[in-house]
Amino acid sequence: MALSRISSLCFRSRCGLGMQNALCSSQDRYVIILPEIPDATAQTNLLMSVVHGNDLPPFDKLSTRESADACAKLALEFEAWMQEHGSSFNSENHICSFENVIDKVEMHLAPMQFAWNTFRHLAGVRSFDPNLMARFKGLQNLVTRARIHRFNNHRFFTAIMDLSHDKNLNSVQLILIKKYIREMQLNGLGLNDKNYKWLEEYRRRIFDAVFKFRLKQAAVKRLSEQVEMMQPLAARQDALRSPLKPWDLDYYARKLVEHDYNIDFWQAAEYFPYMQFLSNVFELIKRLFDITFTLVSARSTIVGHTPVVYMNLNLSSESLKTGMPALLHWDHIVQFFREIGKSMQILLSQANYSELAGGDGIERDCMMMYSFFFEHLFMRPDCLAELSKHYRTNEKLSKNESANFIHAIREMQIPALVQNILLSEFDLLIHKSSIKFWFDIYRELSREYFPYGWEKGDYLPCNSSIVVDEQIASSYYRQLISEIIACDLINDIGENTQLNSAEFVNFCKKFKNCYLLSDGSMKQLEMYRSFAKRESPSVNAFLNFHRLVKQTINN
Repeated sequence: MALSRISSLCFRSRCGLGMQNALCSSQDRYVIILPEIPDATAQTNLLMSVVHGNDLPPFDKLSTRESADACAKLALEFEAWMQEHGSSFNSENHICSFENVIDKVEMHLAPMQFAWNTFRHLAGVRSFDPNLMARFKGLQNLVTRARIHRFNNHRFFTAIMDLSHDKNLNSVQLILIKKYIREMQLNGLGLNDKNYKWLEEYRRRIFDAVFKFRLKQAAVKRLSEQVEMMQPLAARQDALRSPLKPWDLDYYARKLVEHDYNIDFWQAAEYFPYMQFLSNVFELIKRLFDITFTLVSARSTIVGHTPVVYMNLNLSSESLKTGMPALLHWDHIVQFFREIGKSMQILLSQANYSELAGGDGIERDCMMMYSFFFEHLFMRPDCLAELSKHYRTNEKLSKNESANFIHAIREMQIPALVQNILLSEFDLLIHKSSIKFWFDIYRELSREYFPYGWEKGDYLPCNSSIVVDEQIASSYYRQLISEIIACDLINDIGENTQLNSAEFVNFCKKFKNCYLLSDGSMKQLEMYRSFAKRESPSVNAFLNFHRLVKQTINN
C-alpha cells in the first residue's frame, strides 16, 4: 500500500533534522514511517457509507481508489479495536458471554470483509492500472494480518477458553469457539514449553506422513514421461534442440495433447458461448440439486437479500463485426465450475456466523473442497456434453468428444499439478523444526520433482511471503487435499451412472443436504463420514481423475 502525503512529509522533515544533527554527532539516525490511516469516512466515502448496512455497493459510482481507502481504513481500525477488545477482558468485572466475546468480533469483522470483497471485485473488472496490483498485494497483506490478529491476542484467548466451559452454548457456537481455540493454539497460544515442543514434533510427523504417499511419485513419473515426448516435438516443430526450460512446459504440454488427442482448443471453445453456457449450467444445477435461479434485472430491488456473490471471468466481449459471442476457453470452464461451487456453498449455507458460513470458516484442509467437487462433477463426459452447444450450428459435443476434451485437459495440467505438489511439500517443510534455509529446501525439492532440476534464477517462494511467515501457512497443501477429498466423494457415483438417473440426482441432493445446507455445527471430518460412510478419503480417485495411473491400486 503506497504511503502518500503525511508519510512523505514526515520522511523529508525527519531526514532534514537528521542531517542537521549529523554535523555535531556521529550517531546514526533512523526514520520510522507509520502507516497512514486514510481519512475515509461514511460522509466522504461511498463504500464506507454502506458497509455497516445491508445495501449493495454503488458500483457505478465507486472507484477502485475509494474502495481501497475504505478497505485500508477498516482493516487498521479492526486491528486496533481487536487490541482494545482483548485488553477489556483484563477487568474482573467484565462479563464473559458469547455475545460480549464472539458476537462483537463478528460485527466488527463483517464491514472489513465487505469492503475487501468489494475492492477485489472492482479490481478484477475495471481497466488495468499498473499501480493497482502493488496496492492490491499491500491490501491483501493488511487484511490478512488484521484477520489473524484475533488469533494472536493472549487476553482474548483466555476469554475464549473461559467461554468454552459455558454449558449454555449451542452446537454451532461450540464449533465456532473450537475453531478459534484451534487457530490460536496452532499459533502457540496457551502452550507451555513442553506442549510447544510437542506441536513442533506434530508438524514434523504430519509432513513425514503426508509426503510418503504415492501421489508425488505418480505425478513426477508422469511429468518425466511427458518431458521425454515434448523434447522431440519441440525439435520437430520449433527446431528447439536445447533441453526444455521450466517456462516451456505449459506451452509444449498443450502442443503435445493437441497432437496426441487431435484437438484444437480454440475450436472446442466454440461449443461454449458464455450466455448459453451459463443458462445450461443453471438449468443443470436446477435438475440435479433442486435449486432455482431467478433473473434479476437492473430495475429489480435486491437490497436486503443476502448473501450476494459476484463472479468475474474476464472474458473477451462479443464481436460486433462478426457476431461471435464471448467464448469460454478450457481454463475459463474449469475456473467457472470452481467459482460455481464456491458460490453455492456461500449462498446455501445455513450458518449464522460469517466465520462458519464463508470459505474461511471451513477447516483449512477442506477449504476448496466445494470448488473442486463442482469442477469434477461437471467435468464428466455426460455433464460436459449436456452443457455444450455450438454458437452457430447449435450442435452438442458427443459423449466421446467430451471425454477426449476432458482427457486432453487433464494431460495438459500435469506440469501445473507437479508444481502444486512441490509447493505443497515446500509449504509444509519450511514449518518443520530444525529446517534448512528456504532456498536450499526449494532447490533440493526442484531436483526431486523436475527432470531438469533447479533452474538458475527460479526464486518462486519469494512471491509467497505470506505463506512463509505463517499468515496463510499450508495454503498450497490445503488446495491439494481439498481436491483429493472432492474426487473421493464423486468417485462414489461411478463413471457409468447416467446423468438423468434417479441415482445420480439423489447423489447430488445428498451432497446438497449434507454439505451445502450445513449450519456449521458439524466438522468436515464428521460430514465426510456421514456422506461417504467411511473413515477417511483415499488418493486413488484423485489419481484416476488425473489419469496418473492406469488402474486403481489400494493404499
